[in-house]
Amino acid sequence: MIRLLLFLLCTSLVTPVAAIDPDAWIEADLEDPGITGAVLAVVHEGQIIHLNGYGTADRGGNYPLDPNGTLLPIGSVTKLFTWKAMEQLADEGRLDLNGDVNLYLPEPIIPPTYPDPITPIHLMTHTSGLDERITGLFVRDPAELLSPYETFLKNQPPRVRPAGHVAAYSNSGALLAGALIEEVSGMTYSQYIRETILTPYGMSSTGFDPLPPFLAARYPGPALTGGISLYPAPLPAGGMYATAEDMAIFMMHELESDNEYEQIFTHDPRLPGITEGGYMEQYRGDTRILMHSGDVPGASSLLAIIPEEDLGIFICYTGTGGSSRRYDLLSLFTGDAAPGAAITDPVPGSKEEYAGTYLSTRSPETGFEAFIRVVAPARKVITVTAKDDSLIIGDGRYIEAEPGYFLGINTPGQLVFETREGDNWLFMGETPMIAWRRAVWYEVPDLHLALLIIFSGLFLSAALIGGLRTLKGEEYRVIILLSGLAALFPILFFGSMEVSGLLFGPPAFFGIILWMPMAIAVLLLFSGRSLLKKKEGRLLAALLILYLGWLQYWGLLIPFG
Repeated sequence: MIRLLLFLLCTSLVTPVAAIDPDAWIEADLEDPGITGAVLAVVHEGQIIHLNGYGTADRGGNYPLDPNGTLLPIGSVTKLFTWKAMEQLADEGRLDLNGDVNLYLPEPIIPPTYPDPITPIHLMTHTSGLDERITGLFVRDPAELLSPYETFLKNQPPRVRPAGHVAAYSNSGALLAGALIEEVSGMTYSQYIRETILTPYGMSSTGFDPLPPFLAARYPGPALTGGISLYPAPLPAGGMYATAEDMAIFMMHELESDNEYEQIFTHDPRLPGITEGGYMEQYRGDTRILMHSGDVPGASSLLAIIPEEDLGIFICYTGTGGSSRRYDLLSLFTGDAAPGAAITDPVPGSKEEYAGTYLSTRSPETGFEAFIRVVAPARKVITVTAKDDSLIIGDGRYIEAEPGYFLGINTPGQLVFETREGDNWLFMGETPMIAWRRAVWYEVPDLHLALLIIFSGLFLSAALIGGLRTLKGEEYRVIILLSGLAALFPILFFGSMEVSGLLFGPPAFFGIILWMPMAIAVLLLFSGRSLLKKKEGRLLAALLILYLGWLQYWGLLIPFG
């Protein structure tokens, strides 16, 4: 009830900005066991009008948050500095934002998979067509940090779609941008950012790993992550630490600049897009908001500027529960209008043609990581359901204002459905940096999860039955070996990732696990005669062939292929 009253009182910019007091809102957030603290900075008309810290960095309450003194990781908000650096080099005539990135790298490492090259603008708008990579985003020791170019080469993603086709939020793209900055400027990435942005702006409490001692002493470090030390590997994508005060300084400079932040990419002219500087564009009624969020273990941040109001808001929650709350906090200043509420003449008829399962372009499409969408589909798979004359996505309900164009009734979201080169796409106004492709029946993750369960159950049963019959003196050793290996592979594959996690990359022995399907195929080939002598063996051989074919569909039969 308290949150509702605050929302009703404070959700319109008709109320003077200086009269909006977010303290009670954030104090209510601290009642959530997943949120330990927060820092907030609000700037308006060239002044810091709100700067505060709340709670602590750790669950134990031992590290109070100071907006002037405490450095916190800002995650992907770092990308705003990376894009600004690229634009500065372009303004100096040293970098062509529409040129081939290969021209600015130590070696031309981007393959000509598609006719058109990847350009710096493609990196800024997340339309490079590079596949997503979700492993090895952190290292345990700052001494393990490599240059952006070396980090990119270490796990270089392939090109999976033409540049400029659709957006797919990409840490690898920002990493590649960092490599361009280093090669063109002749400085390290962190040195260039410090000398051309941080120092001129007066941001003396901002830095990258390894932090100098005077900054490291003000960073909570493992207190944010339950005692685990981690350091972002792709510095240009998410490796910056800053105080709320320094982020306020940055926002004031952004608002004072003569940059009009023109839109440079959108999936559809009716939808928000991505602007100069790499901001994600949003609208709340007529209010245009430019924002970027960041998430790292232990912290969730959001920077938003509203140029027309000369207003900037930066929030960083500590803990695990702040990811959605930061947008709720933003609504205090912007409202949360649903654009479809005023539609009186929607497009009639059934909406079943739009229903289905949609796959995020941010989901890996190559390598073992592609299987993540089956066992961990959150934010990688959405379901669109047709109900009466509207569409349902999660808690959001949308009505069709124009053919293929939907507006939210209880959400500020917008949807556009479009067919491109034979694929059915969903573009969402709330996520201009991601597109969603409708899955055909054989791509639906729930189908593959069911197959995983069925295969595992059958192989485990075959191994147990074979073991019991072997105890009775029958010859079932080949069946036990093959079915046992087939049942063991998914246990080791997913179990090792669950135990070690993917943040630091796969475990050292993971390569051996990836070779297990090939080992099963070789054993099946050489034991074929023995298996075919028994009815059970023939059934197992047929099942293994299906299983191996399914693993090859996911790129797991031929490792690293």
